[in-house]
Amino acid sequence: MKNLKKFLAVLLVAAMVTGFSGNVCRAKTKSDVYGDLIKQLKKKEQFADGVYTAKIHDASDNDILLVTDAGQNAIWADVYQNVNGKAELITTIVSTGSGYPICKKGNYILSGFHHKSMRYKITSDSTIMEQINGLYLNKKYCTYTKNIIKSGKMTQLKRKKIKAKTAEKMDYYVDRKGNMRGKPIKFSRK
Repeated sequence: MKNLKKFLAVLLVAAMVTGFSGNVCRAKTKSDVYGDLIKQLKKKEQFADGVYTAKIHDASDNDILLVTDAGQNAIWADVYQNVNGKAELITTIVSTGSGYPICKKGNYILSGFHHKSMRYKITSDSTIMEQINGLYLNKKYCTYTKNIIKSGKMTQLKRKKIKAKTAEKMDYYVDRKGNMRGKPIKFSRK
């Protein structure tokens, strides 16, 4: 009984010291890769007015971080991915202007840029970028290209001419009535 009272007294003191928080046996967690990146970016002059971020899932269901200084409805963003515990810049996505914010639809990130429509499918090991150039210029043909970005290098997989009417139906960013096909990605200030 005497040993039990001693044990309970020591346990009570330990609980009081830790504030009853349960932190006595908690293991250290890994550092927040994206949090560390944001801290570094805040020190750069480019982000003097603030860092805006959006964390979304890629096609492999991993978190990726989009970073910009362009506000809540961003028209450009650097895309970072956690590669072996480090935030790695994998691509930059650009849209034309405030009327064309970066959007998400399913597994794709969409952007529109001066008669060009692009979609990006980001996975854990590569990014597929498809684009249609020459939209709505009253031409007979447009150009479709498909590229892969892997380990920081872009390689063209396909390039072909397609009929303008077909291209306009394929337009990733807007439909024929001018409605955005994706939902704008909302960035928040950090």
